[in-house]
Amino acid sequence: MKKYLKSPSEFTSNFLILTSGTTISQLFPLLVSPILSRLYSPEEFGVLALFTSLITVLAIFSTMRYDQSIMLPEDNEEAYKLLYLNLLLSIIVLLISSLIIFFVARLLSNTLNNEKIYPWLFLLPLSTFFMSTYRIFRIWFNRQKNYKIMSSGSIILSSSNNLIGIILGFLVKTFNGMMVGRIISQFLSTLYMLVKYSKNKYKFSKKINFIEIVELLKKYKSFPLFSFPAGLINIVTNQLPIFIIDYYFGTKVLGLFSLTQRVLGQPVILFSNSILEVFKERATSDYNKYGNCLKIFKKTLLYLVLLGSPLFLIIFLFSKQLFVIFFGPEWSVTGEYSQILSVFFFLRFIASPLSYTIYITQKQYIDFIWQAVLISLIIVSFLIGIHFNDIKICLILFSSSYSFMYLIYLFISYKLAKGNIR
Repeated sequence: MKKYLKSPSEFTSNFLILTSGTTISQLFPLLVSPILSRLYSPEEFGVLALFTSLITVLAIFSTMRYDQSIMLPEDNEEAYKLLYLNLLLSIIVLLISSLIIFFVARLLSNTLNNEKIYPWLFLLPLSTFFMSTYRIFRIWFNRQKNYKIMSSGSIILSSSNNLIGIILGFLVKTFNGMMVGRIISQFLSTLYMLVKYSKNKYKFSKKINFIEIVELLKKYKSFPLFSFPAGLINIVTNQLPIFIIDYYFGTKVLGLFSLTQRVLGQPVILFSNSILEVFKERATSDYNKYGNCLKIFKKTLLYLVLLGSPLFLIIFLFSKQLFVIFFGPEWSVTGEYSQILSVFFFLRFIASPLSYTIYITQKQYIDFIWQAVLISLIIVSFLIGIHFNDIKICLILFSSSYSFMYLIYLFISYKLAKGNIR
């Protein structure tokens, strides 16, 4: 262990820049969550959770996972072309989805069994476009190792979202201010990324043409062929509890569950993503040079375990009491949900960044198989819980299934990281 805890390296420096930005961006929403939980009802939290899930599912169609290819080229010229290819795909999806939503919004609202989501559906394509564009530029800045811009973007996204929600919660009681805050914050963070990109030094005089677009689509076709279906299954699997809970147990229960995700899930995802963005740049470089990325894999694994263990132990032991204290008696059941899901979130925190070795080694088909098995287990877990009409049974089986599959994910990622090491 000692050899991984030496004086700060480039990896450590980059890691600290991103995690400091992530810490700030997550500290604010955690601090204001007790305010939001008293300004908005569980039902309003539930509507926000449902809208966010719809954005997440639609967003993967915006780039067909071609955005993941931006990190791979050795020269910036090709990466630059991939950036514009992804932006073009996002604009196309924005136009198509806007047209579709115009005609099917009412049908979608009825299918989801949620009337309150109907007026917000018309903003779904635009919100998805902001999310996709922000992500594309974030990957570009990751490639350029400009972690300060990435951290600032995270802070803008998180702080403006929650601040607007609080202000509107005090001033206006007739609609869900958290929804407005989410959409405006996406716009502001995307605008920030666009302004920073326009000022950066990576400019290329040669314009991308149609033939080059076709060539790039063919060259990186493994992403839509394998990574896209695997990613889609992963996203559907992650969002499936939202849709099922809302449909079978009601928007109030979904709101209670969504606060658990807000307090545990979002910080886990953002912290993991920050570590991932440093890991994948270094791991890709190592793999291209040496044929393996085992050293950085082990170092990242150690960071994740040391960082996550104390936090999740506290959550597992004291979450019931903490939720009542911070969010009020109305939200006491969310403490029970957090305790049930704590092991799952801990393993997700560790496994998610390291699983990028699957993309580095171009073994996307493994991810596809893993996702297919996972979604099958999740569906069975919820079917059993629905049969007994007990949300806690759903969550216990859901957490157990995910935990088991993440352990498998870690083992596979380790094997792939070894590369040509015998």
